[in-house]
Amino acid sequence: MDYSKRKYRIYLLVVAVLIAAAAACNLPATIVTPTNTLPPSIIEFPTSTAGVLLTGPAAAQPTSQPAVAIPIPTSTSLPIPTPSPAPSLIQLTSSGCCVSPFWANDGSGIMFIDKPSSEALAGIWGVSLNGGSPSLITTRLGIYSKDMQLLAYPQAEQTYVERIATGERWIIPSKGRAVSFSPDGTWLAWTAGSLEPPFDTAQRQVWISRFDGTEARVICEVTGGGFAGWTPDARMVITGRENGTTVVWLTKEGNGELEEVCDGNIFEMVRAERLRGVSLSPGGSWLAYQVTFSSSPEANGMWVVNTSTLERRKLPVFGAFRWRDDDSLLVVPLELGQEWHLLVQVEASTGEAINLTTPGVTNFKIAKGDWSVSPDGRYVAFVSAVDMNVWVMALP
Repeated sequence: MDYSKRKYRIYLLVVAVLIAAAAACNLPATIVTPTNTLPPSIIEFPTSTAGVLLTGPAAAQPTSQPAVAIPIPTSTSLPIPTPSPAPSLIQLTSSGCCVSPFWANDGSGIMFIDKPSSEALAGIWGVSLNGGSPSLITTRLGIYSKDMQLLAYPQAEQTYVERIATGERWIIPSKGRAVSFSPDGTWLAWTAGSLEPPFDTAQRQVWISRFDGTEARVICEVTGGGFAGWTPDARMVITGRENGTTVVWLTKEGNGELEEVCDGNIFEMVRAERLRGVSLSPGGSWLAYQVTFSSSPEANGMWVVNTSTLERRKLPVFGAFRWRDDDSLLVVPLELGQEWHLLVQVEASTGEAINLTTPGVTNFKIAKGDWSVSPDGRYVAFVSAVDMNVWVMALP
């Protein structure tokens, strides 16, 4: 059984089951949202009502009364100064409505998967940063190109790409596997290969084609890895296993010039034992990753590597992270038993870290790693672990 194809089918089965459950129970569908944001041109946000703006705890239950800050100890294992003023918190939804918030391209609003009532359609809904009632954006789920002009989706054991404006569609020779659009939408990439154990030695192939399925070809064969993402200039990140370690490579040229990238057109960025969580910065200057349970204790932690100079740096924090901009990481440190979360900003170029929040002043807790940074880096949207509503934190 092919690895990526089976994974994609499982994802689609979860989508179908959860949407069906939401329809039956009047509950929101709890599924992963598309990775791309929606352009403002197709979003109609209501703006008649302002959002609930607080400087107290996001985790407080929604109420018509002002939120009350709950005193908690302010000590932390990260003695880093917090900037002033403290971030403000905005509640955007109510009644524990939704999951997996993501942003409009211009940062004007938040999208999420929902079915708000038995009469409403399940789909992608949106709400403005100015507040108001959520509105339905689209009922079509799939993988969108960055400009939202193309949509990839599975049907009858095939993967199709459709031009939304005209309805034209093409069969992609990925045999139902999930595909990824290049930044300009002209190319697709996907991974094919075996799911048979042992997984670390499974043979995989990285494919590319034009967005309409033409010029399809294998560009790299790897062991235990595959395609891992695009840089802004359409180079590709590829992972694999060699001699018990995970290796991350970057192609030297844009995808349109590639033939067999593993034959001289690829260079190694980093290798490590038990490497995971690979994430490129928005401008492609840095690659962040984590190492856990390594046989070399000093290798464990969160790291960044410069994609041009290959300079590596171990960061002073470890936890869930998202890029704020091309040099700044936002990190929620892993601290077991904490009542409220802490948000730390780390500069990749220097390793300097600063607390953006202080427990007891800005009280928030993110549910199940469900958070997203706005395109301009000014806000963080998250699902509160206490009331399961979508909140937005305005960052200093």
